Amino acid sequence: MNTHQIAPILIVEDDADVATVLKQSLLLWMDGVEVEFAKSYPDAIQALRKRRYSLIVSDYNLGEDGSGIDIWKKSKTPFLMISGMSKEEVFPSGAAQAPHFLQKPFSPSQFVRAIAKALAIQEQASARAG
Repeated sequence: MNTHQIAPILIVEDDADVATVLKQSLLLWMDGVEVEFAKSYPDAIQALRKRRYSLIVSDYNLGEDGSGIDIWKKSKTPFLMISGMSKEEVFPSGAAQAPHFLQKPFSPSQFVRAIAKALAIQEQASARAG
């Protein structure tokens, strides 16, 4: 990641404790990131209307208002889906077309590596396009 730019990351997680651990992990282990939260599908859509993010990290299960898949489908932003379910369970008909995925439980270091990988892939794609 370009160290001169801040990478804004939106974390969509309905469990405040999990969201706090994810944010702390990123701020402790990664330079150049800014983390914002949304606790539900409607909050995430509202955040996406206000700002462009370098990456969205979303839990799959967000309650009755919508899911992480709904956010992914509405967003053109690079995406990391997290879930207690397997990738095949979350994307039964198209795991190959699915976004980056990390199955819970995972360690903070696994989470940070997944974020770094997703941001690096995005940076490479932007460099090729630009």
